[in-house]
Amino acid sequence: MYDVVKYVIDSNVLIESHRFYYHSDFFREFWDYMSVLIERHIVFIPPEVALEIGVGKDFLSEFWLKNIQTMPVDKDESMFAEVVKIVTEKYKPEKVQEFLQGADPHVIAWAIQLEAYIVTNEKPIGIYNMSIDKDGKYVSSIKIPDVVMLLKKEGKKVPHGVLQLWDIVRGMKETFLVEKPYKLGEDVK
Repeated sequence: MYDVVKYVIDSNVLIESHRFYYHSDFFREFWDYMSVLIERHIVFIPPEVALEIGVGKDFLSEFWLKNIQTMPVDKDESMFAEVVKIVTEKYKPEKVQEFLQGADPHVIAWAIQLEAYIVTNEKPIGIYNMSIDKDGKYVSSIKIPDVVMLLKKEGKKVPHGVLQLWDIVRGMKETFLVEKPYKLGEDVK
């Protein structure tokens, strides 16, 4: 038997997918497929991400409520503590405070614990490209890929990797077809 590849989803993937790429009005099949991946415990949406998505009357809130998921294990706070420790050591305090208010450190901790990939739209700044202040602290915003790189550089346990949504879809070789193809200029009812 082989291990199932697991993915922990950052909130920006869900929000941007809905807004820009797979709006539910046009690509309901994509969201149905995401529901299946959540149900099969291939994709995980941590509770902290759910809080960022919020509870309202929009599609993403309804999607989350429909797909509420209990994480397969209790959260290991030591993983979260490692993330907090590395960003506190390496970044300016105001950047750390901003980072810790969101779901990103939890996404990293869950991915480490579940031995999963992180799926995010964040781009790394690159730890070798960041400006440093007089105290030796990074002054840039904290990005998930950079934190994973810092953890790896320090010899800490890290997620399997950091991917974008396109990497998952390509890797699973999925296509999403619109139910009824329409001809250009034809009225859509």
